[in-house]
Amino acid sequence: MSFPFNNMLFLAIPVFIQIAVIFGVILLIKKAIQKNNDHADGFPSSRGAMRILDERFARGEIDEIEYLRKKDMLKRQ
Repeated sequence: MSFPFNNMLFLAIPVFIQIAVIFGVILLIKKAIQKNNDHADGFPSSRGAMRILDERFARGEIDEIEYLRKKDMLKRQ
């Protein structure tokens, strides 16, 4: 006994596989682009560095003079 839509299922499987592969490739490309934007020159972005500097100043690890000097240096980059 044969079902009328039995062959259609076998035709749909390769289409679903192709869609999954294309979706996976798009995700990989998107992730690579996002990673390159965060660290374009191999260093953390200046925005991330500024956040770290602010946190260090808030914890009292650096004094105000050092904070202002490093903040100015980051803005110039």
